[in-house]
Amino acid sequence: FECCQHHEPDVRQSGFALVGELAKSCPGRLSPLLGPLLELCRLNLDPDYVSVCNNAVWAAGEVIVRLGEHAAKAVEEMLPGVAGLMIRKHLHKSLLENCAIALGRFALAAPAAVTPRVPEFVVPWMRVLAQIRDDVEKEQSFLGLVLVARANPEGLINAFHEVCFACASWTERVLTVGDPPGRVHQQLVELLAWYRQALVAHGQWEAVYLRRVPQEVQAALAAKFNLQP
Repeated sequence: FECCQHHEPDVRQSGFALVGELAKSCPGRLSPLLGPLLELCRLNLDPDYVSVCNNAVWAAGEVIVRLGEHAAKAVEEMLPGVAGLMIRKHLHKSLLENCAIALGRFALAAPAAVTPRVPEFVVPWMRVLAQIRDDVEKEQSFLGLVLVARANPEGLINAFHEVCFACASWTERVLTVGDPPGRVHQQLVELLAWYRQALVAHGQWEAVYLRRVPQEVQAALAAKFNLQP
């Protein structure tokens, strides 16, 4: 806890790295200090100290995705800062990636808290998510995306082509231990199919999808998720 408040950035960087690792392996150890630790994460969302900020964002995501019913308040406090970083230009690549993962985890843990603000950052969120390698963190981000899309499908319409690019980047079928095989894949199949049906019904499919998503991406989505043109 004291390391996360230290005047030396290198010490704070290491402190937040430890917080993230403890959240992954033994979250109960952090329980007595969760509120103050997340507040320190929020206070260190300063991109001028890239390594500190990077670890603070990552640690916050690792903690919040495990908070269960207590996640909403923490997400409400962390979301403005992380979303603000996500929409900044010329941000360090690794920091953008950690912000994208954290936003997905916030959405997974507390979709109602994230959904109203998704239109603000969905474009850079999807663009960065499309570039991240498939792993458990990306899997959690996609699950969060599905939840906020279901809660407010209209909020993603203007960026639906970016959602398609991100979905096309997904190749793994299951990563998280204990999840049913193909959990993310099946949810993306259902989400894309729902959007197609709704957009066709409203006469928007051609404008939103066929004109904005390149043929090669359409082919990938058809092969992976059975999304027909």
